[in-house]
Amino acid sequence: AASVFVVSGTGGLDGPTGIAMSFDGLVVASSRTDRLLQYDPTSGEFEGVLPNSISPDLIGPKDLSYRDDWGLLVATVNDSVLAYVGFPGTPYWTLIAAGAAGGLNEVAQIAGAPNYNLLAASRSSNQVLEYDSNGEFLHVFNDEYPLGSPSGLAIGLNGNVLVARAGVQPIRIIEYELD
Repeated sequence: AASVFVVSGTGGLDGPTGIAMSFDGLVVASSRTDRLLQYDPTSGEFEGVLPNSISPDLIGPKDLSYRDDWGLLVATVNDSVLAYVGFPGTPYWTLIAAGAAGGLNEVAQIAGAPNYNLLAASRSSNQVLEYDSNGEFLHVFNDEYPLGSPSGLAIGLNGNVLVARAGVQPIRIIEYELD
């Protein structure tokens, strides 16, 4: 049975757009307050604002992804990706700056790949982009199907990239092999 785990407004939650389990709890992106909020992963009790997320660069957090090797990755409405390492108070760094190479435009979702690269679904440019662990653009995934607003991505059990597309018929999930 479903139940409400975190009530809207708890801890300032307004416009939740991303959720991830991090090194020590549940983190939710609150897009209307430009904050990353932390909650107890078993009770949903508010634990606080992620200390290093209070930043002028964190504008409209949209999606979150967590990896032990990188920490918490945050995609923002201004098409940048910020990385927060796993220690409270440690400053963030900009992994991909707004306007960077590759054409990231209206990022829909991000994911860490098994090859330690970052994947980003770029909705307006209808592409899935790959960046290395330093934020350097590597390439655009090419396919025989027009993506048409990639709306989500995940890494399959076989290590391949799965991309959901919306807005174009037929709706498909497309699979790419990582090099």
